[in-house]
Amino acid sequence: IYGYMAKLFIFSLLAFSMLVFSACAKSPNDDLKGNPIKSGKIKIALTFDDGPVENTKRILDILAKNKAKATFFIQGSYAEKDKDTVRRMAELGMEVANHTYTHISLTNNNVESFMEELNKSDDLIESLTHKKTTILRFPGGAYGYSEKLIEKIPYSIFNWTTDTKDWQANNTKDIIDKIRASKDGDILFLHDYPTITARALEESLPELINEGYEFMTLSELAKANGITLKLGTIYDGLKKNN
Repeated sequence: IYGYMAKLFIFSLLAFSMLVFSACAKSPNDDLKGNPIKSGKIKIALTFDDGPVENTKRILDILAKNKAKATFFIQGSYAEKDKDTVRRMAELGMEVANHTYTHISLTNNNVESFMEELNKSDDLIESLTHKKTTILRFPGGAYGYSEKLIEKIPYSIFNWTTDTKDWQANNTKDIIDKIRASKDGDILFLHDYPTITARALEESLPELINEGYEFMTLSELAKANGITLKLGTIYDGLKKNN
């Protein structure tokens, strides 16, 4: 009987050890399945251009559901037709920023009319959100402009770190892969109008947040990374100053 009891004890011990090992073992693909990463938050800014449009409402629903923030570069002429959506952006803690009134491009010869468009959109944004914005994105981005010309535009001007090319994406994976590849301080460039953009966010945000990504407005990201935004300056990213 003593031999039998000893064998039973050893068998029980082995079974318990296997259970402990199984519980602690980590599959190489666990991180891809949405397990939290341990390296701290990856703070990035989602930015959306050319709204508000009908799809903006769905994007706002998805962001709110996942407690994610974003900056919306609105076109004034569209905002005039959908003021409630702009108000909702502000109510949800999103950042409402300027993308001109009619999607006009800046040239050396139209600085005055360009500023008139910005002022018109600024007044509209302030009336709807009760906040004045000094954040701007040029239609097409602020590329190829002289420093002298940029200094005439009294805004913090934002380009992007990553162009998701959502407007031409064939599947949501194309967009999601670009978001997942982001590093702390990156700015992602998206649009309001592609329905595939909303689908990509709906599919990926819960998992990405669980993995350690934190989605902020541009102003929040700048503050979190110790950056004081300056006017007449172009930003392609907001990486933390070392």
